[in-house]
Amino acid sequence: VSEFLTGLGGHLGAAEAQAAASAAARRGIKSAARLHVLWHEAGAGAAGVRLLVEQLGLAEHDAREVDEGLATLSAMAEFLRGACSSLGAAGARRAAAAAIAGGVTTEGKLRRRWTREERGGAGAGQRMLVQLLGVDEDDAEAIEEGLRAQQR
Repeated sequence: VSEFLTGLGGHLGAAEAQAAASAAARRGIKSAARLHVLWHEAGAGAAGVRLLVEQLGLAEHDAREVDEGLATLSAMAEFLRGACSSLGAAGARRAAAAAIAGGVTTEGKLRRRWTREERGGAGAGQRMLVQLLGVDEDDAEAIEEGLRAQQR
């Protein structure tokens, strides 16, 4: 949970993330996936921030940043899962987290980076997706189809 929180792109430091992860574990939230599900059920915005303050003991400004990070993660994961159903929910979350860690936070940024890589030669875009998202070549191919569909 600690690594997940620091990887969301906010300003949450390692010590704060560790304290939040410990608080979450005391409340039975022992995985990033469980935290994401609870946040998703609460909803983004005020309800999500309230959940993060209550369950993780975060300060409200930190909870807002984590809420924004979770919203970004959810949007990217939703796109990836829609483009490649074989990823499943957990795989899409992992790939989305990897994209965010790599500085790619939106579908548009992913599409632009993929387009730029495609100009580098046959298969370059797919290789970039495999490396950035940590998916296999078949999943990268399916994601490419989703990116191509967006360009039309």
